[in-house]
Parts: sequence; structure tokens; C-alpha cells
Amino acid sequence: QDLKIHSYPIKNNYICCKKNVRSYQLSIIHSTISKKIQYWYDTIKEKLKFSIRNMLVFINPASGAGHSIKIWSKVEKMFRHSQSNYKVITTTHAGHVYQYIKEHDNLLQYDSIIICSGDGLVSECIQGIMHRKNWEDIIKGITIGHIPCGSGNGLATSVCDFSHESFHYMNAAYIICKNYQRKIDLYSISNPNNIKDIFYGFLGLTWGLLSDIDFESEWLRCLGS
Repeated sequence: QDLKIHSYPIKNNYICCKKNVRSYQLSIIHSTISKKIQYWYDTIKEKLKFSIRNMLVFINPASGAGHSIKIWSKVEKMFRHSQSNYKVITTTHAGHVYQYIKEHDNLLQYDSIIICSGDGLVSECIQGIMHRKNWEDIIKGITIGHIPCGSGNGLATSVCDFSHESFHYMNAAYIICKNYQRKIDLYSISNPNNIKDIFYGFLGLTWGLLSDIDFESEWLRCLGS
């Protein structure tokens, strides 16, 4: 009998990106004694504190340079190996995630919401959660994971840094599959002329100049990084 172990150790990848990136590795333990195989399986499972999770995955094909679907195809195997159950939704228009999160009747059937995009779609997800009547139950019962695929990936950068991982989509996916969690603060901005007009954010807030630079330089994207 064989025991197959799917792991993602850190490998130095200095040639292409000068980062410590987690890569897939398959190890096989062979034994003619089935009890030994079962012993190793039970021991590893106990050490990993394994639990099956239900995830809702949003992929924004228009984010960043448009590589989110390709990036998901590279990390999806890791989610399968973690034996997570997941539903994948590819966004089709602006506000898709906000509408889905805000109006979904049984959102608490999921343990995690995974965003394959940039910070913008993470923000859209948070707006949808905070504009629900049961928002307190949602933020207590559901974690948000970010696989960086956008132009701005501040949340994934911060989480990778806190977890002592190099910033990379494979490392971000590893953190999610291992269920490493960290609480972050949200802030709210309200319109004094309309108390119902509330925006919720995370990490930081910029006003004016930086936004203008971001939007006005969009046409330069074709020149590359």
C-alpha cells in the first residue's frame, strides 16, 4: 500500500522572482503492512488538525492584467488537496459580488469567502457583508481570504507579511488552506447629508491626488511593469 502526501514546502525561486514561493511536492510512503500506513495517516491527520471547510470563491477576470483565472487554475489543486468544498463564481459585471453577498439567503453555509482579484473586489465583498441585516453574524462566522490578482493587493501583502511568507499568490493560497487567521479593523465613512450612505473600508484611505494618479495613468498599463 502507498500513502501519498501532498505538501507545499518553500522553495527558493530567485531566478524568476527572487522570492520564497511554495511549490507542490508529492511524497509517497510505501509499506506492505497496512497498519503502518494507517498509523502514518492518522498521525499526520492529527498533527495537521484537519477540518473540512466550505468556501465561496469569486474570480474577477478583469482584475489587474487579467490573469486571475490563470492564477486560480494554479492554486486550485492546493484547495483540492486540503479537501475543502468550494463553489466558484466568475464575476460578470461591476457590483456582482456586492449584490450576491448582500442578497444571499444562506451565506453562513460557508466558512470562508475567497477573493481572486485585487483590493477592489475585497472592498466590494465587505460592502455587501456590512449592508446585510445579519452582518454581525457574518463577520464572526466567515473569514475572508485574498488571492492577489489585481493592481492593488494590499490585504494579501499585509497577511503574507504577518504570516512570515513572501508575497506571492501561491503563498497566499497556502495561508488560506492552512486556515491561518488574523483580525483586522474596519472603518466607516458616512455622508452627513445622507446617514444611510455609508462606506466601509480596510487598511487605509486616500483622498484626491493618489486616486487621480491611479485613474489617469491607466492608459500606461500597456507599457508593462
